[in-house]
Amino acid sequence: MASESGVGHEGLIAQGRPWQVIVRAAEEVEADCIVMGPPGASALLETSALDRALTGGVYRRVLVHARCPVLVVR
Repeated sequence: MASESGVGHEGLIAQGRPWQVIVRAAEEVEADCIVMGPPGASALLETSALDRALTGGVYRRVLVHARCPVLVVR
């Protein structure tokens, strides 16, 4: 979809806490923006219910720590 629209994009497969990997990757490639799914879409990637409670979810941590704009799409 992005390619058809002429929007630049990159894919990445990485290991670690999802929010940290997303923020680090965005910094490394000097991303203009991070586009994510809605809250709850990544719940299966969290390690446990305790982790979810402590982190507030992936998207919230990305919103707090990312240095570029974050777009959450439903």
